[in-house]
Amino acid sequence: MTTKNLLCIALHDGAAARATCAALSGWHVAVVETVADASTLVRQHAYRVGLLFGASERHAVMLERLLCACPDMEWIGMFDAAALASTQCRELISTHLHDFHT
Repeated sequence: MTTKNLLCIALHDGAAARATCAALSGWHVAVVETVADASTLVRQHAYRVGLLFGASERHAVMLERLLCACPDMEWIGMFDAAALASTQCRELISTHLHDFHT
């Protein structure tokens, strides 16, 4: 089986993201805890799939820039209820994400 690459941006709880992603068989997961680190990895590697883990309104502007810079990537987001209450987060989801979960 071919191993696929996944970029996980864990903005709230890196340890929880690592534990969650460890269960993904067939995936090589790179977990970063800042948008700046994610930007660096995106420039260095050809990721096709990204996961936003714990994104919130305070990250929305930086994430918007990153996701616009990665139009060929498919993104999935994991958000809590407070983030979904944010207009900025809802716009980020509807504009850039393939799917999201709460």
